[in-house]
Amino acid sequence: MALLRESPAHLGALRLVQSLELPDCWLGAGFIRNLIWDHRHGIRTPLSHSDIDVVFFGRSRKAEQDRILQEKLRTREPSLDWSVTNQAWIHEYNGDSPYGSTRDAIERWPETATCLAARLTSAGEIELFSAFGFEDAYDLVLRPNPKFNKTGPFSERIKRKPWLKRWPKLRVIAERQLSNPRS
Repeated sequence: MALLRESPAHLGALRLVQSLELPDCWLGAGFIRNLIWDHRHGIRTPLSHSDIDVVFFGRSRKAEQDRILQEKLRTREPSLDWSVTNQAWIHEYNGDSPYGSTRDAIERWPETATCLAARLTSAGEIELFSAFGFEDAYDLVLRPNPKFNKTGPFSERIKRKPWLKRWPKLRVIAERQLSNPRS
């Protein structure tokens, strides 16, 4: 993705996270989505103002591990709001069956335009993952993920997040529109 390659801040974040050598590790959600939305709205910022979601799949279950990793990233790059989450256990919070990988977890994030992730390969190339393609992000469409197991959070998230103020061209496809295409 050219947008990531052309952003020194995004590349720096990818390199910093890669240096942690976490298993099955990706940067996702707003890290990519916001970059696309900013670009589509003509907004030029070095790295969008949301948290930087670092997700990995580690078998060891240490309650403090995510917090320790977050602090390590904040120490090395304090200008970014890091959020680190081991996806091997997040299924319990979401009420899902256990996930088999980080990609499996990303496929269950709340909105289709949020189910995006990137990482650097050992060769330094950007690897991308999108559970539903990049079309919704580039087309400025917000729709609920049909694989997200919770009811209601999509509309609550739309109200809670400042997305529509920052990116006024976004189009919301409501849950009821998906179940009743005539409305």
